[in-house]
Amino acid sequence: MQHLGLEESSKSASAAEQAAQPKPSPVIDGANRDALLQERELLLAKVQRLEVELERYRSHAQRTSKMFRSVTSYAEWIRENARRDATLVLKKARARAERTLGDVERERDRTERELLRLQALTAETRARLTAFTVAALEVLDAQVAAVHGSASESTLGADLQKALQSELASPSQPAPAEAETLEHTIAPTARETT
Repeated sequence: MQHLGLEESSKSASAAEQAAQPKPSPVIDGANRDALLQERELLLAKVQRLEVELERYRSHAQRTSKMFRSVTSYAEWIRENARRDATLVLKKARARAERTLGDVERERDRTERELLRLQALTAETRARLTAFTVAALEVLDAQVAAVHGSASESTLGADLQKALQSELASPSQPAPAEAETLEHTIAPTARETT
């Protein structure tokens, strides 16, 4: 681009010089000569203006090129930082997800162990309660039979015992209120018979 501008300015200068050189003509009078000199001065002034304008365009092109390189470099820097930040955020998110998953798995295992413990405790409590109730009913039945000696009351105790055994053997666990009612029913009856 610089060569092109130099060639144009040198062509313009040589054209101006050629125009300024007197052409071989048979007759050059004073008026023609003044007109030629004036035209030469105008052309030289025009060449100088064009050279100044060309220099201004070159300077502008250099500034634009420098600015473009700077903006490109800055865009690359931003892109690289964004990539690094995204990679870091992704690594942190994966680590957090793995920790959370581990915590959830540990909590699930703990909950499963606790559930198994509670199921075993429930089964053991049910078995003990059944044994206690059966024993209490047998004692009650024996006391009723000893005191009254009547077979009909003994049958009533046996019916009560069967009903309680079937209820306790069922998979549903009695509510605490039912256990208290059962205990209050057995205790007064035993006291009455003694």
